[in-house]
Amino acid sequence: MFYLLFILTTAIHSTIYFVPDDYPTIQQAIEESVDGDTILVLPGEYSGFNYQGKNIHIESTSGPDSTVINSTIYVVSNESREAVLKGFQISTFVDLDTYALVINGASPSILENVFKDYYVIFGFYKGVSKEGLIVSLNESSALIQGNSFTNNYFFCDSYPDSSLAGYGWSSKFLGMCVYIGNQGSSNCAELRNNIFNDNTAVTFGVYMFGLCVYCDGSTILENNLFFKNGFRDSFLGNFWYCRGNALCAGGDAEVTVRNCTFHHNYIDDDPGYLTGVAVIGGAQLHISSSIIWANDIYDSPIIQYSDVEGGWPGTGNIDEDPCYLSGPPDYYLSLSSPCVDAGDNTDPTFNDPEDPDNPGYALWPSLGGLRNDMGTYGGPGAIYWSNPGTGIVRQTSGGQSTDPFLLSVCPNPCFRSPVITFELLESLIAKISVFDVTGRMIYQEVNYYSSGSNHIYPGNMRPGIYYARMTTGEFTIFRSFVVLD
Repeated sequence: MFYLLFILTTAIHSTIYFVPDDYPTIQQAIEESVDGDTILVLPGEYSGFNYQGKNIHIESTSGPDSTVINSTIYVVSNESREAVLKGFQISTFVDLDTYALVINGASPSILENVFKDYYVIFGFYKGVSKEGLIVSLNESSALIQGNSFTNNYFFCDSYPDSSLAGYGWSSKFLGMCVYIGNQGSSNCAELRNNIFNDNTAVTFGVYMFGLCVYCDGSTILENNLFFKNGFRDSFLGNFWYCRGNALCAGGDAEVTVRNCTFHHNYIDDDPGYLTGVAVIGGAQLHISSSIIWANDIYDSPIIQYSDVEGGWPGTGNIDEDPCYLSGPPDYYLSLSSPCVDAGDNTDPTFNDPEDPDNPGYALWPSLGGLRNDMGTYGGPGAIYWSNPGTGIVRQTSGGQSTDPFLLSVCPNPCFRSPVITFELLESLIAKISVFDVTGRMIYQEVNYYSSGSNHIYPGNMRPGIYYARMTTGEFTIFRSFVVLD
């Protein structure tokens, strides 16, 4: 029997609106909302919207498979990470003047959305500059976590101009999946636990930098997975400049990469430009505890405690087959992998999350002891991958869950004293644990809980990312949430 229906982290005095039950459109619900409110969106297809400067939580009830946004979303009015977008498929028309998601002068939390199957053709342009295509982020400290960018295709061709003395093929495209423009500002965007795969650009006479991610300004990337992203030339053998099909740091970027996996990001028929990771201009790129395999590296990032095919100078680096347990879409490490317990061990804050039931050992999908594993499933951020799913369970009139597996945190982010709420179909013994982002357990309660609604009060918590875990005799469920100041 399934006992757990859902877990909620609630903030007092907030209002929850359902779309389309309470309001027919998301924008109408936003107009009636105030800071701290939550908008839950039932399955269907909806128009884009503007947050209008409000720090509200917008989430689908059933996840991205059944809830689609079909036009541009704007977060452009100084919203903070309390402004949340979660659990949608963003499927919109994009071109030289439009994007799927525009973030400008705001720092929202973009969580567990899917951006896929974009098919975009730019033909016979000259002198065109396009910064971003799907997500355009400027002057922002946004959190981009748990999203998927997959199977997106871009064709870019430039129009020749003989008057430019050999520089006629001058169009420039930066960051087709995600463009980060924090140049000259104190903002720092964070990309965590995202997956980029099977994104392709076909180019001729075009500067293409950062097919998946282009960074100009401060950026942190942790526990992301990049695989099978590539450039293909529309006229084979005539590449112009293609750099960093997974990641490119340019301009005055200061980019920190920890615990990421880059596997088989390519450029067809031109091994001299096989650059999964690239640095251009005066950018600085620091990589640690990562796996860079079946990729080349352009220019001179600083790399440490990483597995780099062909080798790379730097403390703790190795050149050994990572020995994956599985291939795409996961690239989990096997127990025999040389990357297990081989990441950065200079500070215990880099450790893998600890399994609370096996002290001294890492929580799966991290492996071995507590020393950081190289790649996506190592380090403190690996605890995210233990989360089995997303979505919110909505009760029917009969009191039964429509899907007992679905789990959510709502509203999320919350404030300093969260209330963890869970519903049980019958009385049982359960263990509730809360972990911080380093994997350290900060609260645990084991008790006999009655059927119906139960509440846990873990006390005042510092601002940050946390994970609630509930374990019964039959199964375990995780959920992440954010505490704000």
